[in-house]
Amino acid sequence: MEDVADLLAGLERQCRLIAELPAEFSLPFTAKRQNIRDAVDMAEALAERVAALRNRAHTQPAPLDPPLTVFSEAVPDEVLRILRWVVPGGVPLLALADVNLDRLIGENAYLGVTPERFFISEQNAVRKQGTIERQFPLSDIRYVRFRERDKRGPVLDVITTDENIRLTFDDWAGKGQGLDDACRLGNLLAAAMDLPESERRTDPLLSGESSTGRAITR
Repeated sequence: MEDVADLLAGLERQCRLIAELPAEFSLPFTAKRQNIRDAVDMAEALAERVAALRNRAHTQPAPLDPPLTVFSEAVPDEVLRILRWVVPGGVPLLALADVNLDRLIGENAYLGVTPERFFISEQNAVRKQGTIERQFPLSDIRYVRFRERDKRGPVLDVITTDENIRLTFDDWAGKGQGLDDACRLGNLLAAAMDLPESERRTDPLLSGESSTGRAITR
């Protein structure tokens, strides 16, 4: 029954996600294809029945309401509705930002932070496909640098164990509330910075051991 419940939870999540995407879909549910709205209702009804058989409540991830948002205006409602079904495990979304990938041809992207991870994904991948492209444990963050720029949006560098990630903000984030929010996002990620003992190094040239007791001759 637990396996059935997990399967139905995944099915309901995927149906609800597809229903939020811009294209209208149908699914091969039962003996024929069903309109996605009908498929959502059927998946929910099955999940509720299995939950009742297990004497447990049928639950769903709560709507997302990140306390920190870095956008020129309000976060689009459809983005939060999609991410509700995409963010793993139904964990809270602490922050969400409108950023740019630092590439030759820049792409608009979303940067999100949960209590355990942060993710980066092109905006079209989220809004059209309902996917998050890259995720990183917060424990992998080694260094974070936030830098303001004259007449342009700031730069956010996040150094992980395997990657150097550079993100930029549009001009609206270069002053006022936009700058304050972007700076706080940098501080949030910087709060996770950590260098495990296994990665620390020492060298006698910096510890002073190489010159200790050494006589000076002429």
